[in-house]
Amino acid sequence: MPLGALPPTVRSIGLLLVKLRSFNTGEGKTMNITILTLGSRGDVQPYIALGVGLRRAGHAVRLVTDSGFAAFVADYGLDFAPLEVGVIQLIQSPQGKAALAGKGLFSLMKQMQPVLRRMMDDAWVVSQGSDAIVFHPKAMAGVHIAEKLNIPGFLAMALPAYSPTAAFANPALGGADYGLLLNKLSYRLFMAGATLPYRRMVNAFRRRTLGLAPAKGDVTLRGRPVPKLYAYSEHVVPRPRDWGDEVHVTGYWFLPAPHGWQPSRELQAFLRAGPPPVYVGFGSMSAQDIEAKTAVVLQAVQVVGQRAILATGWGGLAAVAVPENVFVLGG
Repeated sequence: MPLGALPPTVRSIGLLLVKLRSFNTGEGKTMNITILTLGSRGDVQPYIALGVGLRRAGHAVRLVTDSGFAAFVADYGLDFAPLEVGVIQLIQSPQGKAALAGKGLFSLMKQMQPVLRRMMDDAWVVSQGSDAIVFHPKAMAGVHIAEKLNIPGFLAMALPAYSPTAAFANPALGGADYGLLLNKLSYRLFMAGATLPYRRMVNAFRRRTLGLAPAKGDVTLRGRPVPKLYAYSEHVVPRPRDWGDEVHVTGYWFLPAPHGWQPSRELQAFLRAGPPPVYVGFGSMSAQDIEAKTAVVLQAVQVVGQRAILATGWGGLAAVAVPENVFVLGG
């Protein structure tokens, strides 16, 4: 069956395994694959889905992330190694909320430096014995560890933020179309912002821990562009023609529904009471001005006459009095 005919998560695993074989890892060999990621739940859940698929394909998978996700990873039967970073606690702090709202970002980045350096050292220790590494860019040690171990490395994320194109601006900066030159320039600006504040720390890690020469700003592996896996659909954002062969748009990485999960009686009653609702939530986005944000959402729902499920959670919306066409779901 061609890869294009497979479900998205399976297709991404197939692409990964085909790429691994090009590194002479061996046909049919069971590989030890380490997945490094960092962030909130949205930065962890898709990687668990990828790990589950790789395990079903016969490989040993270890997922390495913040220790707060240990139980979540264990629920899906993956090996887990903790990074003592405290990402959720940091984002929930006043400094974290301000940074997510675009205020005090540089102060937060300075505060994060020793935490991230410790995270890189921990990632190096738990990656020993790996045959391949899949990493979220925020787990910034991934590409350097793959280089040191002389194994395949794959950058994986939901947005194509690390593959310059003239088709659209960097999605991390809004993704609008500013024209060919400015679109491409937006990726350079993003890369500068993502790497320059940490370059000294990263190069110290490469020199002292890995014994490697300083890295350049680009995400490369042994002098070549690192293979990239982007977990979204080409039907949503078509693949630009100016991307190289190292870029793979795989489709979304979804977990199966938790075994035995049932919605609460209240949620079931709401779902039965009318047409299917829309879901509104903001994950780990800024939790500042949540009352105003919630008011805008409620107003929009009323204007279009739509039923809605409003997720509060630690990232975003306020638990306020709502009309009967809105259900408030706690985080």
